[in-house]
Amino acid sequence: MATVSIELRTDRVGPNGWAPVRLRIAHRGTKRYIRLGFKVLASKWNSDREEVTRAHPDQKEYNDDLSEIKSTAQSALRSENRARRVVTARRLKGEIQKRLGPPEEAAYDVLSFAEERLKKYSPGDQLRTLDSYTSDPRKFPTF
Repeated sequence: MATVSIELRTDRVGPNGWAPVRLRIAHRGTKRYIRLGFKVLASKWNSDREEVTRAHPDQKEYNDDLSEIKSTAQSALRSENRARRVVTARRLKGEIQKRLGPPEEAAYDVLSFAEERLKKYSPGDQLRTLDSYTSDPRKFPTF
Protein backbone atom coordinates (compact mmCIF):
# COMPACT_ATOMS: atom_id res chain seq x y z
CA MET A 1 0.00 0.00 0.00
CA ALA A 2 1.35 3.38 -0.96
CA THR A 3 1.59 6.23 1.53
CA VAL A 4 1.61 9.96 0.98
CA SER A 5 3.09 12.42 3.44
CA ILE A 6 4.31 16.00 3.56
CA GLU A 7 7.79 16.71 4.85
CA LEU A 8 10.13 19.60 5.40
CA ARG A 9 13.55 19.55 3.71
CA THR A 10 15.66 20.09 6.82
CA ASP A 11 18.80 19.52 4.75
CA ARG A 12 17.96 22.64 2.70
CA VAL A 13 17.33 25.21 5.43
CA GLY A 14 18.46 28.62 4.23
CA PRO A 15 20.38 31.19 6.26
CA ASN A 16 17.11 32.98 7.03
CA GLY A 17 15.58 29.80 8.54
CA TRP A 18 13.17 28.95 5.70
CA ALA A 19 13.09 25.44 4.21
CA PRO A 20 11.21 23.95 1.23
CA VAL A 21 8.27 21.61 1.70
CA ARG A 22 7.73 18.52 -0.46
CA LEU A 23 5.26 15.69 -0.89
CA ARG A 24 6.69 12.22 -0.27
CA ILE A 25 5.24 9.15 -2.01
CA ALA A 26 6.37 5.77 -0.73
CA HIS A 27 5.36 2.45 -2.25
CA ARG A 28 7.06 -0.91 -1.71
CA GLY A 29 10.37 0.62 -0.66
CA THR A 30 10.48 3.14 -3.50
CA LYS A 31 10.21 6.83 -2.62
CA ARG A 32 9.36 9.68 -4.96
CA TYR A 33 9.15 13.37 -4.12
CA ILE A 34 7.21 16.32 -5.52
CA ARG A 35 8.30 19.90 -4.80
CA LEU A 36 5.40 21.96 -3.59
CA GLY A 37 6.93 25.29 -4.54
CA PHE A 38 6.94 27.09 -1.23
CA LYS A 39 9.03 27.39 1.93
CA VAL A 40 8.16 27.66 5.60
CA LEU A 41 10.08 28.59 8.71
CA ALA A 42 11.84 25.40 9.81
CA SER A 43 11.49 26.24 13.48
CA LYS A 44 7.70 26.48 13.09
CA TRP A 45 7.16 23.06 11.45
CA ASN A 46 5.36 20.20 13.24
CA SER A 47 6.61 17.00 11.62
CA ASP A 48 4.21 14.75 13.54
CA ARG A 49 1.12 16.54 12.23
CA GLU A 50 2.76 17.48 8.90
CA GLU A 51 1.74 21.11 9.19
CA VAL A 52 2.89 24.54 10.30
CA THR A 53 2.52 25.45 13.98
CA ARG A 54 0.26 28.23 15.17
CA ALA A 55 3.26 30.44 15.90
CA HIS A 56 4.04 30.75 12.18
CA PRO A 57 2.98 34.13 10.73
CA ASP A 58 1.07 32.57 7.78
CA GLN A 59 -0.13 29.43 9.54
CA LYS A 60 -3.71 29.44 8.26
CA GLU A 61 -2.83 29.86 4.57
CA TYR A 62 -0.05 27.27 4.64
CA ASN A 63 -2.08 24.65 6.50
CA ASP A 64 -5.06 25.15 4.18
CA ASP A 65 -2.80 24.64 1.16
CA LEU A 66 -1.12 21.61 2.72
CA SER A 67 -4.42 19.91 3.57
CA GLU A 68 -5.71 20.53 0.04
CA ILE A 69 -2.52 19.07 -1.45
CA LYS A 70 -2.68 16.03 0.78
CA SER A 71 -6.35 15.38 -0.01
CA THR A 72 -5.61 15.68 -3.75
CA ALA A 73 -2.77 13.19 -3.38
CA GLN A 74 -4.98 10.79 -1.40
CA SER A 75 -7.67 11.07 -4.07
CA ALA A 76 -5.14 10.24 -6.81
CA LEU A 77 -3.94 7.27 -4.77
CA ARG A 78 -7.49 5.94 -4.40
CA SER A 79 -8.24 6.34 -8.10
CA GLU A 80 -5.04 4.51 -9.06
CA ASN A 81 -5.97 1.65 -6.72
CA ARG A 82 -9.47 1.45 -8.24
CA ALA A 83 -8.15 1.40 -11.80
CA ARG A 84 -6.80 -2.14 -11.26
CA ARG A 85 -3.46 -1.26 -12.81
CA VAL A 86 -0.07 -2.02 -11.35
CA VAL A 87 0.57 0.78 -8.90
CA THR A 88 4.12 2.11 -8.77
CA ALA A 89 5.59 5.12 -7.02
CA ARG A 90 6.50 6.64 -10.39
CA ARG A 91 2.95 6.26 -11.72
CA LEU A 92 1.52 7.75 -8.53
CA LYS A 93 3.90 10.70 -8.78
CA GLY A 94 2.82 11.37 -12.36
CA GLU A 95 -0.87 11.21 -11.48
CA ILE A 96 -0.47 13.48 -8.45
CA GLN A 97 1.58 16.01 -10.42
CA LYS A 98 -1.09 16.03 -13.11
CA ARG A 99 -3.76 16.83 -10.54
CA LEU A 100 -1.74 19.40 -8.61
CA GLY A 101 -0.39 21.27 -11.63
CA PRO A 102 2.96 23.04 -11.70
CA PRO A 103 4.33 24.67 -8.57
CA GLU A 104 3.62 28.38 -8.28
CA GLU A 105 7.24 29.43 -8.62
CA ALA A 106 7.48 27.58 -11.95
CA ALA A 107 4.80 29.88 -13.37
CA TYR A 108 7.28 32.77 -13.41
CA ASP A 109 9.30 32.12 -16.54
CA VAL A 110 12.71 33.35 -17.60
CA LEU A 111 11.40 35.57 -20.38
CA SER A 112 9.18 37.52 -18.01
CA PHE A 113 12.13 37.99 -15.70
CA ALA A 114 14.31 39.22 -18.60
CA GLU A 115 11.69 41.72 -19.73
CA GLU A 116 11.32 43.15 -16.22
CA ARG A 117 15.06 43.35 -15.82
CA LEU A 118 15.47 45.19 -19.13
CA LYS A 119 13.00 47.87 -18.08
CA LYS A 120 15.40 48.80 -15.27
CA TYR A 121 18.49 48.73 -17.49
CA SER A 122 20.02 52.07 -18.44
CA PRO A 123 22.68 51.64 -21.09
CA GLY A 124 24.49 54.95 -20.87
CA ASP A 125 26.39 55.12 -24.14
CA GLN A 126 26.10 51.39 -24.99
CA LEU A 127 23.15 51.55 -27.37
CA ARG A 128 24.09 48.43 -29.34
CA THR A 129 24.20 46.40 -26.14
CA LEU A 130 20.75 47.62 -25.15
CA ASP A 131 19.43 46.83 -28.64
CA SER A 132 20.84 43.30 -28.41
CA TYR A 133 19.44 42.77 -24.92
CA THR A 134 15.95 43.90 -25.90
CA SER A 135 15.75 42.03 -29.22
CA ASP A 136 16.90 38.61 -27.95
CA PRO A 137 14.00 38.00 -25.50
CA ARG A 138 11.52 38.94 -28.23
CA LYS A 139 12.96 36.24 -30.51
CA PHE A 140 12.49 33.36 -28.05
CA PRO A 141 8.67 33.14 -28.01
CA THR A 142 8.59 32.86 -31.81
CA PHE A 143 11.34 30.25 -31.73
